[in-house]
Amino acid sequence: MDSLARMKKIAGIALLLSTLLACGSDPPPPANNPESTAAANTTPAAPASVPVSEIPKAPPPAEIFNFGKKAPAAGVKLTDKVTIDAGKDEKRVEERKIEVVTSDDKTITKEKVTLTAFDFSFKGKATTPNKGLYGKALTVEAGKDGATVTDDKGKASSAADKFAATRRGPHVGEPLPSVLALSERPLKVGDVVEGEKLGRFVAELGEWKDDTLKMPATIQRDFAGSKATLKSVDNGTATFDVDAKEKISDSAGQFALEMEYTGTVAVKVSDSLVSKADLKTKGSMKIKDMPAGPGGKKINVDVPIEQTITFERKWE
Repeated sequence: MDSLARMKKIAGIALLLSTLLACGSDPPPPANNPESTAAANTTPAAPASVPVSEIPKAPPPAEIFNFGKKAPAAGVKLTDKVTIDAGKDEKRVEERKIEVVTSDDKTITKEKVTLTAFDFSFKGKATTPNKGLYGKALTVEAGKDGATVTDDKGKASSAADKFAATRRGPHVGEPLPSVLALSERPLKVGDVVEGEKLGRFVAELGEWKDDTLKMPATIQRDFAGSKATLKSVDNGTATFDVDAKEKISDSAGQFALEMEYTGTVAVKVSDSLVSKADLKTKGSMKIKDMPAGPGGKKINVDVPIEQTITFERKWE
């Protein structure tokens, strides 16, 4: 083979080797594409602006309510009306005017009470007991041995008048249950108040002491499970949904009362006093060999209780 042929052969082998090497290396750069180049060099568009008026605002903080911590001051005048309706069996309607004479912290220490109405019916028979009491102004004052009751001349009232004047709250010499229950901490709508103080406060709305029963000295009251939820506040009046429970019993087993109160109670925020209540009550009462009435005859009772309580209070 001559020199020229040998050189051509060597050149052919070199060309083949370079082609094989090229197949295993990085691919050549793509051809120049005007559209892809423009896309690569384009700056992303800024997001469309939102008008300030359309930007969602954070909800305002919940309003906090501080309920009154003091008993009403001297000179405050109230008119309370309560209706306890047990259907055909029994209905009681009482209205009384109350004037605060003196108060101390959470307690009314002296008040004037005037009963203006008391209608009572039992088994469909209407009666108005102690008619001579109506329109009579009685002064109730706290003392070391309990409340004393005198007439407008300062003369001690009869036992019947004293009982009528103190049968329902607000009771002098005792911290107001509503103030104790609601003023312990600030509240906002949705908050729950619970415990003994709350239960005692709700139960007092339906309180109606009975002077015919000789209650045992060992009576105990339990309000476990009582609660109230602040539903709304409008024009200074707070409305609570309540579910209060009360159990009264004595260690001798002579008396047992179980009650549940459900409904709504409206309270003035400024003084923690109830302005209105609509309650339904359901429970039972059991009495075993308990003296009752003037003769002290022993009675036995085992009855269910179902009634409605409507309470209204007006400020003069």
